[in-house]
Amino acid sequence: MNSLPTFRESLRRRKRFIKSVREKYEDAVIL
Repeated sequence: MNSLPTFRESLRRRKRFIKSVREKYEDAVIL
């Protein structure tokens, strides 16, 4: 059961990474 927290953490990290990339992409489109 030790892999559950790490999986959840990686999922949260990936979500944050996608969010940052999407913000940069939107900024580029606006500019």
